[in-house]
Amino acid sequence: MKRNVLLTLLVVSALLAGVVGVSAAEPTGDPIKIGAIYNLTGAQASLDGPSANGAKLAVKEINAAGGVLGRPLELVLYDSKTDAATIGNAATQLVDSDKVAAMMGFSDSDMVLAAAPIAAQAGVVFVTSGATSPKLPEQVPDYLYLACFGDNVQAAAGAEYAFNTLGAKTSYLLIDKGMEYTLLLGQYFKERFTELGGEIVLEDTYQTGDKDFSAQITKLKALGTMPDMLFISAGPDDVGTIIKQFRDA
Repeated sequence: MKRNVLLTLLVVSALLAGVVGVSAAEPTGDPIKIGAIYNLTGAQASLDGPSANGAKLAVKEINAAGGVLGRPLELVLYDSKTDAATIGNAATQLVDSDKVAAMMGFSDSDMVLAAAPIAAQAGVVFVTSGATSPKLPEQVPDYLYLACFGDNVQAAAGAEYAFNTLGAKTSYLLIDKGMEYTLLLGQYFKERFTELGGEIVLEDTYQTGDKDFSAQITKLKALGTMPDMLFISAGPDDVGTIIKQFRDA
């Protein structure tokens, strides 16, 4: 079991980090299958599409450099359509039918939680290339690895930059209450910003997919004195709409 885990970690590490073998000989033998699940359509497509393209490029480059352990890599990629049921079905397909050696995917923690437990139950390593919840290793303690920084790290960095570099001492905080990522990001920003001596003068929420933010804007305007900055904890599909409406107001 330990040998299999080390092998799959080696394979996925090579895939994610672009590590290639020293030999440029043509890889031979049965391919090592790497499963990849990304939301190529739906609300997460703008995040996951580039990650999927990066995985394809990495496999091409690794194979051109001799593969892994002399064997070629084969990427088995599924579009999970930003849908939890589709994610679960894809993970099951990769484990039961495709017999992948390892799995990777996603830029969102909620999406990872729909797939990684299935991989872990089958003893298959899952590396998330973009999910950032520091709770994930506790939620799926076996076979799951994060390649990216945590929400606590990036939120703290944002708070420190705002307070120390921009000189912002007060902030408005708007959080999408429908996503684990945005909830954690807002929470960690607030914790670090207030630790530094900053003040959250108004905290508000919205639901994923909302299109009208006039109610939130009205509350902000009612403060009279505007805060030094606005911290918007939002997903990629919503943040553009939010920024435009707040700026127009």
